[in-house]
Order: sequence, then C-alpha cells, then structure tokens
Amino acid sequence: MIETAIIAVMVISLFIVTITDLRNREVPDIVTLWSTIIGIVLRFVMCIVEQTWTPIIYGGFGLVIIGTIGYAFYKWNVWGDGDAKLMVALGAMIGMSDGVFLLILSGVGIWYVGTILITGAILKKWFGYEPLKEMPFVPPIALSAIMFIIVKGGIIH
Repeated sequence: MIETAIIAVMVISLFIVTITDLRNREVPDIVTLWSTIIGIVLRFVMCIVEQTWTPIIYGGFGLVIIGTIGYAFYKWNVWGDGDAKLMVALGAMIGMSDGVFLLILSGVGIWYVGTILITGAILKKWFGYEPLKEMPFVPPIALSAIMFIIVKGGIIH
C-alpha cells in the first residue's frame, strides 16, 4: 500500500516535470521539493508499519548517494540544477538497495544511451528539438525511472 503510494507520487512527479521540461526547459522546484518530502514521510510511515528503521535508512542513503551523483553532474555542467534536484527526489523515494544500483545504471549508464536515442527521436518528431544539441534531460531520467519500476516490479526498501 505505502509502496504503491510512493510509486504513484513518483510517476505523477515525473509526468509533471517531464511536461514542464519539454515546454519550458525548466524543472519546477516545488515539484521536486514536495516529491522529496513526501518520499521521506512515506518512508517514515513504512518504518511504523513494518516496525523497523530500514526504510528510512535506505531512503536516506538513496537520497544522499543519488543526490550526490546528480549534484556532481550539475557541477560538471552535464545538466541543470532541476535535474539534480529530481535525482534527490528519486533517491528519497526509491531508497538504497540493489534498486539504487539499477537506477544509477538506467539513469547514467547503459540504459541512458537507449533512452536518449528513443526520447531524442520522439522530441525531434513532436517538438522539433535536435537530439543531443538541446536535449532536455528529464525525459530520459523519467523514462529510466519508469523502466526501473517495471523491471524491478516495484520498490523494495
């Protein structure tokens, strides 16, 4: 039940930030901030329900690790601060487990190349973007996160 709520918040957030990134080339701070807060709150609720601190510990580690990777990419001028804040929110919601490793691979590794190609073709056809020149990064991140949920079959701590 709580895992379903986390997935729902994540999918809704990804939908909103993808649309705004495509239209305005901006990721709204209010969406990433509230996604992070809701992810942390839902993890606290998981702690109470499961009577263990594991969900919040993994959520905290996920927030720090994925957030650090997102921040490093921001500092290296790979993407903007909104993309980095989105990674923090995803880290808080997904947490630290083998799922974080899969998310890292899907977000910045092997799957990322595929999602850039797929998303780039869609963006060129529907929005007139030139792939890899003015590419918004939220759509591939969102697609990678959705693939993560599908492949993983949900979020496990």
